[in-house]
Amino acid sequence: MKRLLLFFALLFSAYISFQVFISMRVQLDIDTQMSAKTFQVPYDEIESLFPYFPNISVTTIPLSAYKAYLYFTYSDINKALSTLDNSENVNPYIFFNESLKSQIFTKTNNLDSALYYAKKAFYGWPKNIDHYTKYNELLVTAKDTLEILNAFDHIDSLFYDRSQYGETFITSLAKAKLSYIANYDSTTTISKEFLYGKWKSVIEFENGSFITKSNNVLEFDTSRYTDKDLLYGYQFKRDTIFLNPISNPSYTITKIGVRYSSKFNTLLLYPSQRNGYAPVVMLKRLD
Repeated sequence: MKRLLLFFALLFSAYISFQVFISMRVQLDIDTQMSAKTFQVPYDEIESLFPYFPNISVTTIPLSAYKAYLYFTYSDINKALSTLDNSENVNPYIFFNESLKSQIFTKTNNLDSALYYAKKAFYGWPKNIDHYTKYNELLVTAKDTLEILNAFDHIDSLFYDRSQYGETFITSLAKAKLSYIANYDSTTTISKEFLYGKWKSVIEFENGSFITKSNNVLEFDTSRYTDKDLLYGYQFKRDTIFLNPISNPSYTITKIGVRYSSKFNTLLLYPSQRNGYAPVVMLKRLD
């Protein structure tokens, strides 16, 4: 009798080990496909892709999340979400399902739901920096600078060293603030005569308000351009200003693209990019 029980125990153990082996092999194959973004699993084979046991991967991710992701690649959003809903109790402590739901809603342009699940994922498992990064990306889209600050304060309350999160925080906050700057999609060309006069650098915002950046006054006359105490000659062709030394009008120092926003009553200068990043200069005419 003991030998028979031992035989069945060994048989059951071998079966379980074989199921785990099959599952690990499939996991490796799917992970490779996900990394390469070249999925080869037929739609009708997704449901039976993994053995019944185990229900989590070697990295503790619910295997149902793999299935949901594959359904999502076939654009079957409802099946992907229902798969996640039906397995919400499988290792809920890492909030992977919530993170995946957020990604699905992001791809389908449902920002409110994407933010809801990204927030649950981040505050539920902030140790996963991917949760923090994706939450911040959505907060930038929503222009929610306050929550960007709150999320980083939450990290500060949990971890002594938050340097790993610092770069994401700084970048996200800067992008969210910049998103409030006016969008100059509709601009027109101008005549040379329109340039004549004095202009002051500003930062323009969507609500129509603006902030003067400095006391720097730029001035154009018929052939000369003054920037602070620097004096240049210039030529204007179509929508481009060609700056040159006063002593050598044939030599071009740099060129500056010029456009005008009638909506915001703002002159836009696009400096040459040859020396690296050069931001657009926004100018208001001085009365």
